[in-house]
Amino acid sequence: DAGGEEGLEVHWEHQPSGSGAREGGEPKRLRLDSRTLGRVEEMSASPQAPLLALVNHKHELLVVDVDSERHSVADRSPSAGGIEGLAWSPCGNWLAYSRCEEAAHMATIRILDVRSGEARTVTDPLLEDTSPSWDPAGDFLYFLASREAEPVYDELKPMDVSFPRVQKPFVLPLKRDTPNPLLPMLRTVYDDDDSGADDGDEGSEYGDDDEGASGSEFEEVPPDPIEIDFEGILDRAVALPLESGRYGQVAGIDKQCLVYTVFPVVSAPVGIDVDEDEADGEGDASSGSLVKFSLRHMRESTLIERGVVSFSVSMDGRTTLVEGIDEDGNDEVRVFSTGAKPPTEDSDDEEVDPAAFTPQSGLIDLDRVRLLVEPEREWTQMLVEAWRLFRDEAALHPDHAAGIDWTGCLRRHAALLARVACRSELEDLMQEMVGELRSSHAWVGVADSGRDSPRSHRPGYLGADFAWDDAMQGYRVLRVLQGDTWDERRGGPLAKPGVNVGVGDAILSIDRVRLTPELSPADLLLNAGGREVLLEILSAGSASIATQLAGLRVDAGKAGGKRNGKDKGKSKASASTEEAAKKKRSKGQLREKRERGAGGEGNSAGNAGSHRSRLVRVRCLSSEVDARYRDLIGARRARVHARTSGRVGYLHMPDTERLGLSELWRHLHAESARDALIVDVRGNAGGAGSEVLLAHLQQRALGVEVPRRGASRRFPLLAVGPVVVLCDENTGSDGEVIAHAVSHLGLGRVVGRRTWGGVACNYLSLELVDGSTVAVPDWRVWMTGAGYALENKGFQPHVDVLNGPQDHMRRVDAQLEAAVSEAEAALQRGASERVGPPRSSPAAGAAERDAAWAFEPFAPIGEPDDDAGGGRHGGRYI
Repeated sequence: DAGGEEGLEVHWEHQPSGSGAREGGEPKRLRLDSRTLGRVEEMSASPQAPLLALVNHKHELLVVDVDSERHSVADRSPSAGGIEGLAWSPCGNWLAYSRCEEAAHMATIRILDVRSGEARTVTDPLLEDTSPSWDPAGDFLYFLASREAEPVYDELKPMDVSFPRVQKPFVLPLKRDTPNPLLPMLRTVYDDDDSGADDGDEGSEYGDDDEGASGSEFEEVPPDPIEIDFEGILDRAVALPLESGRYGQVAGIDKQCLVYTVFPVVSAPVGIDVDEDEADGEGDASSGSLVKFSLRHMRESTLIERGVVSFSVSMDGRTTLVEGIDEDGNDEVRVFSTGAKPPTEDSDDEEVDPAAFTPQSGLIDLDRVRLLVEPEREWTQMLVEAWRLFRDEAALHPDHAAGIDWTGCLRRHAALLARVACRSELEDLMQEMVGELRSSHAWVGVADSGRDSPRSHRPGYLGADFAWDDAMQGYRVLRVLQGDTWDERRGGPLAKPGVNVGVGDAILSIDRVRLTPELSPADLLLNAGGREVLLEILSAGSASIATQLAGLRVDAGKAGGKRNGKDKGKSKASASTEEAAKKKRSKGQLREKRERGAGGEGNSAGNAGSHRSRLVRVRCLSSEVDARYRDLIGARRARVHARTSGRVGYLHMPDTERLGLSELWRHLHAESARDALIVDVRGNAGGAGSEVLLAHLQQRALGVEVPRRGASRRFPLLAVGPVVVLCDENTGSDGEVIAHAVSHLGLGRVVGRRTWGGVACNYLSLELVDGSTVAVPDWRVWMTGAGYALENKGFQPHVDVLNGPQDHMRRVDAQLEAAVSEAEAALQRGASERVGPPRSSPAAGAAERDAAWAFEPFAPIGEPDDDAGGGRHGGRYI
């Protein structure tokens, strides 16, 4: 894009004659109009002719002749999914690709005859057929197909199923007389092509030498033209005998083998403080495997167990480049012989070090790449590229788009580049340029800040609020976060078993370092996230440290005086009594030790009479956001239940992605069973799952399932009564769609404040040269009853309620109280009439619990007194 617009340049490893390249090996820039070329999203070169196949941002497939610089549009996709998976045949006469169709989740495999320009559909998909690849011998076309709808029953959604594994590799015979590839090939006993090598052999899988899977030295001999019988080809594809799963890509290699990536179905943690990019529930890239399948032997073997992201087979088929992730989560690139397992031993029988940059490990040292970056020139290129992306891809309201002077916009902001002194200032400049779109979901994210931070200084959190207390000479606990106490990441550390720290207790020291008004817990917990710390705790009601010390001195003096004046002539009976008391105290001390909690290091929390501090061990949180969120939502839910006597349920959805859907199914069963439901989308960050919630909010009870015993339940099980939606100025994107849909469909009333006003969608997110991210609003949303008005305007609720500063001071949620009033009013209007027969009373003559319990367990009550003659069998039992 040196000229301001994107173009095509051809670089040669070896300069061919008549290539059009200038002296000195300089690249050749093709004279293609930028409006025709567009922004190239995928490109592939022919293995035999000077032809390029490319897909642009307009979902067009173009074929370009490098020598003559002529081009033709070969195909277009009617869907926003476009065209992908370009694959040239070995002879160069055919080009296979996957084209998304107009129906959702529908893609076909098509083959373009490059000689005539005719494109034909060769698969008849149920859903998506993707990733075509040619058999080097020209007999088959391999691809991935989503056709296996094998349901898995869901644990939370009643009688609902999911389909986590729908793909399989397929093989398509190109000629009508090609035998069924799934039938074993008939071969002689001494077939040289079957060495009988075990799948575990390193190097080539089936007895090849070090040349890899190709089996012969590469010779530049043009392959024979591939012939394709298109008649009846739609019915020839067969699935390989493999399990359904999540496959990434497939590639054909020699000897009727194919390699492919497969990814497991994994779960990932959810939370407000969880990085969704690192915890993507749709698949764990670091768990990908590279697998090989042989049609001749009908068996599968794993080449690389895990860590594979993608791979690419060289044009001659001998080498495979694998992009992966190492054990530390760093990107890596390795090169292996195609179809062979990476060697574990070298020629000297020495173990191969996978972290060494050697031919045996295949690991490529990417640090050898050195670039000289001139910030001023790089920043200019980034600004212009971001401008092109927004110009070409932003789906704006027609009224807004007509008023944008794109050329003037670039000129105004480019003039300020001379004043940009650092990367953050460049971001400010680009954000100002993006702001002229007057659209939501448009932003630029920083990648290279110019600062290298090898360590992550994560502060630790104890999950509590503190304030310095002069009397206790420590930080008094004002509030203890509960969160999910069973969870290590979302539960408050002070609420864990055995810690026994409550409101009013004080923390005196951390890791034996005394706290002072100037030295707070936050100071000592720097870089303590996820680490254990030792806390010194002073229980509530205890005297100050100074008072304790003074009391100890007074008690010691009194004890000494008594010893000096004691009666030396006390009787043997008195001595016996003291001995019995001493023995009893000893037993009490042993019992006290047994009762100490798992975190206790000093006096137990149950020793209320002690004024001494105690030591406890806890593990700090790296973030307490999720614990605070749990407590906040739990308090709101408890308030709704208390005010309505349990008749109204409460749900909060922080977004409509993984976290929001997790919260929905976490509480939907319990809350939808009540007579009415409040759905709180305040602060909803948006997403794409609003239709899941709306489908359930539209369910109404059609009947009641009455069991022989136990409580009856609604049908459908998750049918809801009257609905009230809470929204505010921080409700954005898909959250606004929920508020509007509930109102437009007449499902209920909406309470709160006018929403954010940003419902554009940015499915397109691209990277600039330094790794910065540009999000482009490439979709706009039109809603019945609102048109495009939600964008930049938002949704106005039926009942406008503001949570003012005075409400926060009084800890009152005025919006929630108004929503509860709306739900109660709906119930009073009879909008939640019960469906089905009246509730049945307990069966006549049902036995009630006897006043006297008839069973006696063997365990004694309390500790038997040995001196009283109880012993093991002398104690009192129930």
